[in-house]
Amino acid sequence: VDFLPNPEEQVAVWADKLLALFVNIVFICLTAFAPTLNVQSVVVESFLKIAAILIIIGAGFVYLLTGHTDNIAAGFEGTNPDPKGWGGAINGIIWSYYGWEMICGVTSEVQNPQRNVPIIVGVSVTIVSALYVLTVTSYHIVIPLSDFVQDIPIASQFGLTTMGQFGKIFLALSVLVSSLGNVHCTFLAA
Repeated sequence: VDFLPNPEEQVAVWADKLLALFVNIVFICLTAFAPTLNVQSVVVESFLKIAAILIIIGAGFVYLLTGHTDNIAAGFEGTNPDPKGWGGAINGIIWSYYGWEMICGVTSEVQNPQRNVPIIVGVSVTIVSALYVLTVTSYHIVIPLSDFVQDIPIASQFGLTTMGQFGKIFLALSVLVSSLGNVHCTFLAA
């Protein structure tokens, strides 16, 4: 075990590992002892994730309709158009679509997969793409472009700007539920 020079950092590392272990144990117990509850919890996590995304989209466009056009008017002024820097952005986009490789593992669960899988993939990719573009557009409406390059939680800043302290906490919890839901779906499909 590598020990960090600062004991507070060491506690944080172990706390992260213990939390991950706890989450895995919960998912294992759900899968083994309560499969129906397991699937129902994935549906609830997915519903909460989509509800939070729709709230973000709505809040961003309400913010725009109330006359806050400064960030949109600036466009992408000051950004680097060099294609060499696009790798990180493309990696982020690919990461947001993480999970599509799981389709091979769950195809056996689908009735009439030759017909239904292409429909499912086409519809779901279209919906996810639309939600992704609208969410990022809402972020750009509310948050100045200069803040995107800083190491700050974008969703929390968005929530604080549009909905106050409640929005900051709500969106931080939404990111937590979304992350847990992603891990849960990956765990369930693996």
